[in-house]
Amino acid sequence: MLLAGVAACGSRRDDRAGTVNTACATAAPGVTQDGINLGLLYSGSGFGSDPSTLFRAGIDARLDEQNAKGGMNGRKITYSFRDDESVPELNLVAGRDLAEHGNVLSILQFSVAPSGSAALLEQQGVRE
Repeated sequence: MLLAGVAACGSRRDDRAGTVNTACATAAPGVTQDGINLGLLYSGSGFGSDPSTLFRAGIDARLDEQNAKGGMNGRKITYSFRDDESVPELNLVAGRDLAEHGNVLSILQFSVAPSGSAALLEQQGVRE
């Protein structure tokens, strides 16, 4: 689903003018001419870490596969991650950091403590 969401940031050729429209590259945080950066907020340590570690390995495999095929509309897909250590208060801190300083298009959250940042991310209009 997340990859489908970034597909809208594609380029299209205007044959009449011979130019390429790359407006999304400058209009969306985390999207550049060459790449798309996503955020991952997860419980990589603490009591909820076992499934989160496996989930992150799955994300790595899926993004590696997509990037081997040319990424998304020619852009390499990367992600920045934050570990909330399975603690709601740290989830809030990590979510705020990704939202405000992570330069990400969207945040994927796989955490046992999502209540920490849920209200903040919704208030800031961050795509989850």
